[in-house]
Amino acid sequence: IRDLVRSRGLGDVYKRQYSGSTPTWVNGTSYEVKSKAVDIALNEETEIESITFIYDNSPPIVSIQKPSMDREKLLPTISGTASDASPGQIREVQIRIRSGDIGTFWNDQNKNWTANENTGWFVVYSSPSFTNWHSTFTWNDGSSYEMNARVIDRAFNYSTAYSTRSFIYDTAEPESWVVTPATGSYVRQVPTLSGTASDAAGGLITESKVAVRNLATEKWWGGTSFNSDTPIYMVADLTGGENWQFVFDPVTRMTNQLASGTTYYVAAVSIDNAGNEETPSPARASIFTFDNTPPISDVTVPSTTYKRALAAISGTM
Repeated sequence: IRDLVRSRGLGDVYKRQYSGSTPTWVNGTSYEVKSKAVDIALNEETEIESITFIYDNSPPIVSIQKPSMDREKLLPTISGTASDASPGQIREVQIRIRSGDIGTFWNDQNKNWTANENTGWFVVYSSPSFTNWHSTFTWNDGSSYEMNARVIDRAFNYSTAYSTRSFIYDTAEPESWVVTPATGSYVRQVPTLSGTASDAAGGLITESKVAVRNLATEKWWGGTSFNSDTPIYMVADLTGGENWQFVFDPVTRMTNQLASGTTYYVAAVSIDNAGNEETPSPARASIFTFDNTPPISDVTVPSTTYKRALAAISGTM
């Protein structure tokens, strides 16, 4: 590309823009542009100026890797990847975070929720290439968030689509209650254990488990006998709603090994869909007594075969 600049005065400086035809630029191709000036006295520039550039109209791509779940219990770092077709290079990756509870975006400069969809973008941390990037944030338990990421390359091409993640930050443990056998009850058989479970902030129970302890021997049920020093939790069936039930195997049924007159402790724990596992609570457990010994009774009055008067009948048991 060559342009002639004729100076009309000594030392005059003119800026001109070349407006002639240009090549058909090919994406990803490197070009060199040289310029040469000729003044009105036909003096030609001896030091030829040149610049090399890469023509790049290919948009880069960005992806959020973390968060990756609908509910997150541990998210110290937001992270992701970005790429640009060679020879393109990434300039920076930006993210914005919207609070589902408040409805506005995070203002990273002022550290509050006063930004809008245009002013909420901020640059993440990265290695020089931005192929792997990360950022940190402080989340509120039980709150919902939407996160968008975009990438800009060195030719100022923006990614054509945002990478988006929506999730609830959930660190609250679920709670389980043992309903059957009822605490304080006396029972003669225990074919099943049952109860309920719930989770805060709309979370779902994905698993409930139970463990049984003989309070006389302080041993836990291990599947075939009370032989464990630590709780052995057995996965229960989720029976719909917030209910769970554990049915003992007919062959190794725990009822066959319960000692009459002995008290037992039933603990239950659940896991929610954020991966939070419940800490066992005695307040939600059950303590029951197993009793399958038939009672014995005896009549003491009347004590003889014949009676001409009988004011009362009495006995012992």
